[in-house]
Amino acid sequence: QNLFISKGPMDQRKVESRPDVLVFTTEALAAPVEVTGRLRAKLFVSSDCPDTDFTVKLCDVYPDGRSMLVTDGVRRASLRQGFEKREPLEPSELIQLRSHAELGAETLESSDALRDIAPLVRQHHERFDGSGYPAGLRGDDIALGAQVIGLLDSFNGIVSARPYKSAFPAEFAFQQIGLGAGREFSPRVVQAFFDLYRSRPSALLPAAPPETPPTR
Repeated sequence: QNLFISKGPMDQRKVESRPDVLVFTTEALAAPVEVTGRLRAKLFVSSDCPDTDFTVKLCDVYPDGRSMLVTDGVRRASLRQGFEKREPLEPSELIQLRSHAELGAETLESSDALRDIAPLVRQHHERFDGSGYPAGLRGDDIALGAQVIGLLDSFNGIVSARPYKSAFPAEFAFQQIGLGAGREFSPRVVQAFFDLYRSRPSALLPAAPPETPPTR
């Protein structure tokens, strides 16, 4: 049945009208605002159920009142300590839901073969100017491997199609990466990224789908 649900940003007004949904709305923006990179929400929650899924949504409210989804994220409370162990909620217990970067790192730390790369997963959403998460690390306090993964993850997210967006051209992606130098990304990692593209562009761009042979 999900195959027939419309894709892309949807009007969230029906969801926002529910009594179990908390909505924060800013004043109307006086000028266009650019949002570059990944968003972070710090969520402190409690529930009277042993398990609850919590969703955070960012919406753009149009002049005609439509509240159009821009992006969202979901966390299951019972998996707040990692995917290997479910931990039911206690009534009135206040918890902070953590990012998938922390949970992914803890999963790798449980493996002897993969433990060494856990710090790279934990830090790949940190940002060069200290605005990232989960620890707010800055500059070269972020492991070099995590800096590389974070940049490539952002690039891949721009040039790849998603259910809610089309793929953007590589030229646009390179422009966004360049704008992020010194803010999201280390300038030297950005420079190495550009150098790699100039020498081996096929190493970075998504492979073209194979051609379908003609049928008779």
